[in-house]
Amino acid sequence: MKKPPISPVTEEDKAYFDERVKHWQDKLGLNDWRIVRSKRKKTKNMAEIFDRDVHHRLASYGIGDDFGSVGTSKESLDSTALHEVAHIFLQGLIQAAIDHQQGNETLAEEHRIIHILERLLPTNEKGPKN
Repeated sequence: MKKPPISPVTEEDKAYFDERVKHWQDKLGLNDWRIVRSKRKKTKNMAEIFDRDVHHRLASYGIGDDFGSVGTSKESLDSTALHEVAHIFLQGLIQAAIDHQQGNETLAEEHRIIHILERLLPTNEKGPKN
Protein backbone atom coordinates (compact mmCIF):
# COMPACT_ATOMS: atom_id res chain seq x y z
CA MET A 1 0.00 0.00 0.00
CA LYS A 2 1.27 3.43 -0.93
CA LYS A 3 1.98 5.82 1.97
CA PRO A 4 0.06 9.11 1.95
CA PRO A 5 2.17 12.16 1.04
CA ILE A 6 3.83 14.06 3.87
CA SER A 7 3.61 17.37 2.00
CA PRO A 8 1.22 16.93 -0.92
CA VAL A 9 1.61 19.14 -3.98
CA THR A 10 -1.70 20.64 -5.11
CA GLU A 11 -2.66 21.80 -8.58
CA GLU A 12 -2.30 25.36 -7.24
CA ASP A 13 1.26 24.53 -6.12
CA LYS A 14 2.04 23.13 -9.57
CA ALA A 15 0.68 26.27 -11.25
CA TYR A 16 2.83 28.42 -8.94
CA PHE A 17 5.86 26.23 -9.72
CA ASP A 18 5.23 26.74 -13.47
CA GLU A 19 5.10 30.52 -12.90
CA ARG A 20 8.41 30.43 -11.03
CA VAL A 21 10.03 28.32 -13.77
CA LYS A 22 9.07 31.08 -16.23
CA HIS A 23 10.43 33.71 -13.82
CA TRP A 24 13.81 31.97 -13.48
CA GLN A 25 13.92 31.25 -17.20
CA ASP A 26 13.65 35.00 -17.81
CA LYS A 27 16.03 35.95 -14.95
CA LEU A 28 18.73 33.56 -16.22
CA GLY A 29 18.35 34.70 -19.84
CA LEU A 30 16.97 31.41 -21.15
CA ASN A 31 14.26 32.94 -23.31
CA ASP A 32 15.67 31.13 -26.33
CA TRP A 33 14.70 27.84 -24.63
CA ARG A 34 11.27 26.20 -24.70
CA ILE A 35 10.80 24.86 -21.17
CA VAL A 36 7.59 22.89 -20.61
CA ARG A 37 6.10 20.68 -17.93
CA SER A 38 5.80 17.13 -19.20
CA LYS A 39 2.31 15.71 -19.23
CA ARG A 40 3.64 12.17 -19.70
CA LYS A 41 6.36 11.68 -17.11
CA LYS A 42 6.11 11.52 -13.33
CA THR A 43 8.95 12.00 -10.90
CA LYS A 44 9.56 10.55 -7.44
CA ASN A 45 11.64 13.65 -6.64
CA MET A 46 10.36 17.07 -5.64
CA ALA A 47 10.96 18.12 -9.26
CA GLU A 48 13.15 16.94 -12.09
CA ILE A 49 14.36 17.97 -15.51
CA PHE A 50 13.62 15.04 -17.81
CA ASP A 51 15.01 16.19 -21.13
CA ARG A 52 17.55 18.86 -22.03
CA ASP A 53 18.40 19.38 -25.70
CA VAL A 54 20.93 22.18 -26.00
CA HIS A 55 20.89 22.10 -29.82
CA HIS A 56 17.12 22.53 -30.08
CA ARG A 57 16.85 24.60 -26.88
CA LEU A 58 14.10 22.37 -25.52
CA ALA A 59 13.64 21.05 -21.98
CA SER A 60 10.87 19.31 -20.08
CA TYR A 61 10.34 18.93 -16.35
CA GLY A 62 8.08 17.21 -13.88
CA ILE A 63 6.85 18.06 -10.40
CA GLY A 64 6.49 15.39 -7.75
CA ASP A 65 3.33 14.78 -5.75
CA ASP A 66 5.09 15.13 -2.38
CA PHE A 67 7.72 17.60 -1.16
CA GLY A 68 8.30 15.40 1.88
CA SER A 69 9.98 16.90 4.91
CA VAL A 70 10.83 20.09 2.98
CA GLY A 71 7.15 21.00 2.84
CA THR A 72 5.20 22.80 0.16
CA SER A 73 5.50 26.54 0.59
CA LYS A 74 5.95 29.35 -1.88
CA GLU A 75 9.58 29.50 -0.79
CA SER A 76 10.26 25.77 -1.33
CA LEU A 77 8.44 25.77 -4.68
CA ASP A 78 10.37 28.86 -5.82
CA SER A 79 13.72 27.50 -4.65
CA THR A 80 13.08 24.16 -6.35
CA ALA A 81 12.05 25.90 -9.58
CA LEU A 82 15.32 27.87 -9.50
CA HIS A 83 17.27 24.65 -8.91
CA GLU A 84 15.69 22.92 -11.91
CA VAL A 85 16.06 25.91 -14.26
CA ALA A 86 19.71 26.20 -13.20
CA HIS A 87 20.25 22.70 -14.63
CA ILE A 88 19.08 24.05 -17.99
CA PHE A 89 21.19 27.19 -17.54
CA LEU A 90 24.29 25.00 -17.27
CA GLN A 91 23.37 22.58 -20.06
CA GLY A 92 25.73 24.11 -22.63
CA LEU A 93 28.63 23.69 -20.20
CA ILE A 94 27.55 20.16 -19.37
CA GLN A 95 27.22 19.15 -23.01
CA ALA A 96 30.67 20.50 -23.80
CA ALA A 97 32.16 18.63 -20.84
CA ILE A 98 30.38 15.38 -21.73
CA ASP A 99 31.64 15.66 -25.27
CA HIS A 100 35.11 15.63 -23.73
CA GLN A 101 34.46 12.53 -21.54
CA GLN A 102 34.04 14.25 -18.15
CA GLY A 103 30.78 12.51 -16.96
CA ASN A 104 30.52 12.14 -13.14
CA GLU A 105 32.97 14.92 -12.32
CA THR A 106 30.95 17.24 -14.52
CA LEU A 107 27.69 16.39 -12.75
CA ALA A 108 29.29 17.06 -9.36
CA GLU A 109 30.60 20.40 -10.60
CA GLU A 110 27.19 21.28 -12.04
CA HIS A 111 25.55 20.78 -8.64
CA ARG A 112 28.30 22.75 -6.89
CA ILE A 113 27.58 25.74 -9.15
CA ILE A 114 23.80 25.38 -8.78
CA HIS A 115 24.08 25.37 -4.98
CA ILE A 116 26.12 28.59 -5.15
CA LEU A 117 23.52 30.17 -7.45
CA GLU A 118 20.74 29.15 -5.08
CA ARG A 119 22.44 31.09 -2.29
CA LEU A 120 23.14 34.13 -4.48
CA LEU A 121 19.87 34.51 -6.36
CA PRO A 122 17.06 35.68 -4.11
CA THR A 123 13.83 33.76 -4.22
CA ASN A 124 10.64 35.63 -3.51
CA GLU A 125 8.27 33.93 -1.11
CA LYS A 126 5.40 36.17 -2.22
CA GLY A 127 5.94 35.46 -5.92
CA PRO A 128 6.69 37.84 -8.77
CA LYS A 129 5.84 41.51 -8.42
CA ASN A 130 4.97 41.95 -12.10
